[in-house]
Amino acid sequence: MTPKNGEPIIALIQDFLTTAFLITDRDMFFTREEFTRVASWITDANEQIDLPAPSILKPKCLWTGKQVVSCLLRPNRFARVVVNIQLKEKTYTQGEYNCYKDGWVVFKNSELLLGQIGKSTLGGNKSGLLYSLIRDNSQEVACEVMHRFAKLSSRRITNYGMTIGISDVTPSRELQRLNQ
Repeated sequence: MTPKNGEPIIALIQDFLTTAFLITDRDMFFTREEFTRVASWITDANEQIDLPAPSILKPKCLWTGKQVVSCLLRPNRFARVVVNIQLKEKTYTQGEYNCYKDGWVVFKNSELLLGQIGKSTLGGNKSGLLYSLIRDNSQEVACEVMHRFAKLSSRRITNYGMTIGISDVTPSRELQRLNQ
């Protein structure tokens, strides 16, 4: 925390934001196998994870990306994590709970109920998730959640197919000739 205004110095950015934004899309669903695989990523399969009830039961059971984030915050009933926040993301238009771009984010009892997570939620401001974790829980809990987000981000982005290599940032021969 910065002594200047009490905001977190460290925030979840870049890959964390990309992962959170993609996984909390309202059209992101997982089968039981996919959900349990993703859930095992956040704990390295070293911690018990309580599987939540599926969001969709028919024609087959499906879990949402929002439920992944909820498991990330509180993987089981023994984890004492409290998060109760509501905030606007950059995609917010109007209507709070009826925002058609899913820009109104709601966490209640450590469960992500609504919204697509972005920088306003994961950034280092006083209305965001990290500040809430530190204020209402502890710095240790916030660190644990950040660590879980890091595990999820690296594995999800890699499996999703979003990677960057040296060839992606090396200028082409044509561009090198133009620069001479």
